[in-house]
Order: sequence, then structure tokens, then C-alpha cells
Amino acid sequence: MSKLGFSVYCSTFKEIETRLPSYAQEGSLVFTSLHIAEEMNAAYFDDVEHMLKALKKMGFQIVCDVSRKTLEMFNYTDILQFKNDFGIDALRIDYGFSFEECKALAQTTAICLNASTISEKECEELLAVNPDILFIHNFYPRPETGLDDETFDAMNAMLLAHHAKIMAFINGNEVLRGPLYEGLVTLEKHRHQNPYVNYLDLCLNHGIENILVGDSLIDSISFERISKFNSEGIISLPCHLHHGYEQYYNQTFTIRSDSPKRLKRLAESRGYAATGAKIKPDNCIYRKRGSIVMDNERYQRYSGEIMIPIADYPQDDRVNVIGELHEDYMALLDCIKNGSKIMFVK
Repeated sequence: MSKLGFSVYCSTFKEIETRLPSYAQEGSLVFTSLHIAEEMNAAYFDDVEHMLKALKKMGFQIVCDVSRKTLEMFNYTDILQFKNDFGIDALRIDYGFSFEECKALAQTTAICLNASTISEKECEELLAVNPDILFIHNFYPRPETGLDDETFDAMNAMLLAHHAKIMAFINGNEVLRGPLYEGLVTLEKHRHQNPYVNYLDLCLNHGIENILVGDSLIDSISFERISKFNSEGIISLPCHLHHGYEQYYNQTFTIRSDSPKRLKRLAESRGYAATGAKIKPDNCIYRKRGSIVMDNERYQRYSGEIMIPIADYPQDDRVNVIGELHEDYMALLDCIKNGSKIMFVK
């Protein structure tokens, strides 16, 4: 199961400090960067020290982006000494360090490297000395520059072939990061989508097990839905169920393992319907992608079966449209696999 982490930045830490403890879970990661030029001021050293101590007290594991510039700024020559003095759990090595230096560090401490630029030869050599190295993709603040699915998957294929651990970024939707405030994402398609949708996409469609929010925080509802998925394996589907069908909210359903690609069938639905009144024809309209439909009594023994069309289907007098997914969550349809557990939520 994937893990969710967060990003914090010295310049905005005070804005979110009191809220962060509610997002801390066992083993939660936070990512921060200590070589952002615009953050540096007279109080920078003290602010960084306060931020890192506070994060450790909250129970987070800290991944810190560092470069040669970081060492110069804090007046250090030994990066391991810097890591230990500030209570950093893992170093993401950025500019100024050679491959041989990275390899030497990997033998003695936890490091993270750029997943987007590593060669296969370098990957093999590094994992041979430390199989727990984490490879972190970039985030892309400028719109249009985020990765597409094909490029992302091609980069990951080599890493996954060597059983490497990969991390990528999704957007936040609470405190967006300047100067562009356009979302800090690895995949371009995620830039303006709901973070919960993006989390499931990385986890279920791309096999990413470590996922960071680039813009610090997400809303509490998205966090709860991600937590439910991580703990119970249930995909929450925000939707509107029409009057008379509200009893299907908060029920756990299983997608049939033999569902066709264009239509997801809910295994338990006919059993639920069998205990109630007959399903009369009602709202038998065109079935759009993302609608929630139920067979009525005209479909005889199939009456009561609930399905979710992944593609559009024509009107059928034997099928009632009983609800629809919320527009902002339509991309969840591409995350639902046969065998998935789902739940309709308001």
C-alpha cells in the first residue's frame, strides 16, 4: 500500500505548523528543501532549526533536499555531520555532488536521488551498495512542463526492473506554493485535479508507493479518503444518489472480477436489492460515463444489480439511472480495477 507524505518550506512553515500534527501518521514523510534562494534571510538558520525540531517532535521522518550551496550557507564541510546535527532522516542529493560522492554516501546513510535523470548503470551501482535508496521525481511548478503518463512510466520501468523505491508529487489544495501558485506536481494532468484522485492514480495506475504533496497540505476530506484507502483498501466515490436510493451510501461493494472494461458490476448489489421492494422502471435515460445505474424488474433476475458505466451507453427501458459521480472525481473511474472495494459517499 502507498504512503502519503507532505512538503514543508521554511518561508511558509508558520502558516501550517499548528495543522501538521493532525496529518502525522506512523512513518509519515515530510520533504523540505534547504537551498531555495528566496527563503534565505537573517533569520534563516534559526527558522530552519525550529522547523526541523518541530517536525521531529510531531513524528515525521524528514527528507531534506540539499546541495553544496546548503553546506556553504550553514557553514558545514561534512554533509553527514550536517544531517546528524539537524536530525534529518534522509538526504536528497542535489547539485554539486559527483556520482562517486553519492555512491560513498549511500554506503553509510539514507539518501534519495533524482528519479528523472538517473541512468540504468548508475542505478545498478547505487542499489548494489544500498537497496533502500529512494528515487524521487521532480515536481514542475510551471504549467505545461509536468510529465505525461508515457514519459513517466518509461522512466519508472527501468527503476522498477531493479526493484527501486520511487516517489512522486501530487498537488496540494490548501496552501499553494508561490511564485506561480499552479500546483507542484510530477504529472501535468494532475495540476488542477483533486489530490485524492491524483493519489489513487499514482498508486493504482502507476505503482508508486511513496507519494508526496508538493504544496504542503491537502483538505481534510481528501486526507480522510486517502487514509481510508490506505487502511481498508476502499475507494470512496463522491457522488449524488437520487431520492429513493440513498440507502446505498456508505455501503461497501466489490467490483466483480469478470466485469468488462467499459462497465463495472457491483457484486453484492443484487443481494441487497433482494431484501427490498421490486425495482420499478424509473429514470431510464441515456447512461453517461460516471452515471450509477441499476437494472429494474424488466431485466428479470438481474433486477437490483448496480453498475457504473466507464463509457457511454444508450438508453434502455430495463436500466434505471440512480445517480452520478461528482464531476471533479470522474478520473477515479480509471482507478477502479476488477476486484476493487468501493463505497459511494456524499
